[in-house]
Amino acid sequence: MSNSDEKRKAAGFLSRRQFVCVAGAGVTATAFASAKTWTAGTALRMGGSEDLVFQSATRLAELIRTKEVSSEEVVKAFLGQIQKVNPKLNAVVEITAQSALREAREADSLLARGQLKGPLHGVPMTIKDSINTAGVVTTHATLGCKGQVPKSDGTVVSRMKQAGAILLGKTNLPELALAAETDHLVYGRTNDPYRLHRNPGGSSG
Repeated sequence: MSNSDEKRKAAGFLSRRQFVCVAGAGVTATAFASAKTWTAGTALRMGGSEDLVFQSATRLAELIRTKEVSSEEVVKAFLGQIQKVNPKLNAVVEITAQSALREAREADSLLARGQLKGPLHGVPMTIKDSINTAGVVTTHATLGCKGQVPKSDGTVVSRMKQAGAILLGKTNLPELALAAETDHLVYGRTNDPYRLHRNPGGSSG
């Protein structure tokens, strides 16, 4: 680790690897790391280590399974974080808040009866907009598919749901996942959390 990396870590900044793990690139169970302040030209600062939005998918699954937190609490935490930081990032392009909250309550109800859907029971996830999601707009970031609503889930989505995960929304990408930057005519540009005037690249924005 370089001196600059050590200084950034000490100051509470996310590494790029950490951000990818929590930013919902493709299929992930966490949407965004907690942000206390936003300043142009600086990184996204992370919140306390106990913040729900900074936990791994396996940790969230454990917390829900042991009833230390409810799935509804976790989903609400991520929805709140998306509301806080997404206007500056434009990383989440479709948000399925109502269905996510409904499914979270159902997950909590099942757990109260001793039923567990799978290893990711009640854990929220986001899905890259190049992957079909039943009943949720999937554009592949191209005008030819704008407004398209698939009737069935892609394989990875289906398997995540079978494991108990809850769809929170769709995330941005380059057109047809073929470019090196995320900027297109359907949802527009995603901004780099470290330098808002720059782009995070592709194929996941």
